[in-house]
Amino acid sequence: CSTDPRFPLNLPLDEWLPFEFAPTGGCGEDDWTLLGMNMAHYCMIAYTFFMIALAPLTFGWVRTFFNK
Repeated sequence: CSTDPRFPLNLPLDEWLPFEFAPTGGCGEDDWTLLGMNMAHYCMIAYTFFMIALAPLTFGWVRTFFNK
C-alpha cells in the first residue's frame, strides 16, 4: 500500500484537484456503512438486480434471431 496515489495514464489528479483525489485514510479501511452493509455489498446487490433485469431482455433479443 503506497501513500502516493496512482491514476490511469499517470495523470497527477491529486495535484490538479486535491480536494477530490487526495488520498485519505488507510489502505483497505472500510468506514462507510449503511444499515450494516458496506459499499461492496450494495454494489453486489445492484449488480444482481441488473443481471436479473438483463436476462429476459437478452433472451428475447436472442429469440428474435431464431424466429426470422
